[in-house]
Amino acid sequence: MIQSLRATRTAEEQLHRLLADGGFFRIADLVNNQPQLSVEGQLSLRRDLVGPNDYSITARYEGGFANFNGLRRYGREKCAAASDTTISAACLQNYLTDPEAVSAMKRGDRFFLTATYSRREDYTLALTSDNVNLNIAGTWDFIAGAGYGRYVSFGRTGEELGRIDLTGEYVFHHDDPTRENRLVAAGTYTYRLSATLSVAAGVSYASKPEFIGDVDKKFGANFALRYRLLRS
Repeated sequence: MIQSLRATRTAEEQLHRLLADGGFFRIADLVNNQPQLSVEGQLSLRRDLVGPNDYSITARYEGGFANFNGLRRYGREKCAAASDTTISAACLQNYLTDPEAVSAMKRGDRFFLTATYSRREDYTLALTSDNVNLNIAGTWDFIAGAGYGRYVSFGRTGEELGRIDLTGEYVFHHDDPTRENRLVAAGTYTYRLSATLSVAAGVSYASKPEFIGDVDKKFGANFALRYRLLRS
């Protein structure tokens, strides 16, 4: 019985090595990195004495560089695949062990593009008994943003330690003197000290300095410690 258990364990270890060497466990990364588009809408209907009605719609496109689309291109170019939906196991293994794809999955490259359109309707409030006559013209806003992140440092066993994240957005307000158009950008470096503790340092820029907390400077900096109560 002991010999049988040892043989089974040896066979399982060999299978695990074969799957790991063939890149089988990276298939989940291809799924996670597949480009995806999401759309979200919000509508606020307010009654009298509350405020104007408004609505917004946001579109977000995000993904990674090593994904199933890359696998399909690899199949057409390197494996002469008959179609995008028919790829041999050997071709899959070649792609999952390709140095360029492996490097992209190790870095964990991630990008996103966002666009948000918001509109506020005209608002009129008249209280004759209090001599109140309020008229607020409607307006609309548009926000376009982009971001990119990746791991830049790794431990001896390959675990991710250091990561950079870059974001930027431009905010446009139509015909609203109470708010200003602006460009905002930020960069953050995060280093994981342990399974629960990370340290982060970042810089930020705003074309209108009042939007980064210091009205005298267009650049800002911050430093933080992040602690997780539960391990991921």
